Amino acid sequence: MVATAKSGKDGSISFRGNRDSVPYLDRGRELQLKTDGAALRIGVGDQVMAPHPIAPGRGRMIRREEHFTGMPLPAYPPALDGLKPQFLHTFPGSEAFRAGILRVKAGNARAHLVTRLNLTQRYPAALVAEAVARAQQSGADEVKTVRHLCRAQAAPTAPAPQVPVTSPHLMVAEPVVVRPLTEYALVAEPEVSR
Repeated sequence: MVATAKSGKDGSISFRGNRDSVPYLDRGRELQLKTDGAALRIGVGDQVMAPHPIAPGRGRMIRREEHFTGMPLPAYPPALDGLKPQFLHTFPGSEAFRAGILRVKAGNARAHLVTRLNLTQRYPAALVAEAVARAQQSGADEVKTVRHLCRAQAAPTAPAPQVPVTSPHLMVAEPVVVRPLTEYALVAEPEVSR
């Protein structure tokens, strides 16, 4: 049997109710599925990239570790416990701020900590650390507060220089004529009898 299917973002492809892994570089591609009954060969044309034994049953994930070798790792630890020390290392003295995030944003605390760490890619780490400290002093646990403080500190404070107007057209001011309001009074129209 030969069929085609698109691999998912998770690096797997669905076949007979199971998920089979494909090389991570082939995520999101249309691939050919060939089977002889005992084995599944996933590939493009005659090139087989992912041979798998056909698993009995349904709902299984058949994963080959070599399909994920060389895949770039996430920049931050996936678990919140691994992210806490990195946050405190990047922003020393921000334990109370981090605790506030964990208290207020308990279900999504990791995302809030990562967004603050990501600000160090756009702004200097010292500037972000200062913004985190200022947000902590004011009790603001929102990432938009830290982002706003970073943006305000990084923005230039000097006004933009005035550019002289170099237009070929001369503007001539006409004299203003002062008129009494009676010139603008509405004239009532005579009523028409019916």
